Amino acid sequence: MPLQTIATVLRPSWGDVPAAGEPARADYRNLTKPATPNVLVTLEAPMIVHLLSAIAQPVRRVGLCVDDPDGFIGAVELARAAAAGQPQPTRS
Repeated sequence: MPLQTIATVLRPSWGDVPAAGEPARADYRNLTKPATPNVLVTLEAPMIVHLLSAIAQPVRRVGLCVDDPDGFIGAVELARAAAAGQPQPTRS
């Protein structure tokens, strides 16, 4: 997904990921299922994702499970800042 389509990227808390059967789940997909997501990407607007190469569904929130969630979030934020022409924070 293009960086400019990302609204937020964060470590989800219990209330950020909708439970099965909730209406809020309609625009959410856990792309690393069956793993529990440790990163939640929210898009500015819904985007079509293709599941199993045949099913196209709109999503606005994407759950991911990555090895280094803080590093992933930091890298996305740095890339978004660079794309927006903002000064780059230094990494320690």
